[in-house]
Amino acid sequence: MIRKGDHITQVGRLRHQVILQTQGGTADGMGGVTPSWSNTATIWADIMPVSATERTQADKVIGDITHVIIVRHRAITSPNMRILFGARTFNIVSVVNPDESKSHLKLMAREQI
Repeated sequence: MIRKGDHITQVGRLRHQVILQTQGGTADGMGGVTPSWSNTATIWADIMPVSATERTQADKVIGDITHVIIVRHRAITSPNMRILFGARTFNIVSVVNPDESKSHLKLMAREQI
């Protein structure tokens, strides 16, 4: 339960200006689609690291850093959106409305490395 004064209701904690992007696609003329990203909005967020792991895939070390990103409530509907913060990219894995009050959202995100 989230109460007044909890982290999620402290507006001053939303100190990072980020760009919300939506994935689209452009036909490549050969029956395929080339993915593209378009800026949807510039918003304020709090970015909190939760965990980090490394794994080996095709003889490369790949890092997965998982974050929780808190934003004010808005129409973030699917994981085909991402957050840009400077040179960092966070792919949205899930969206949670923690107290069903439509005041803030918790975005579970994976940093793209």
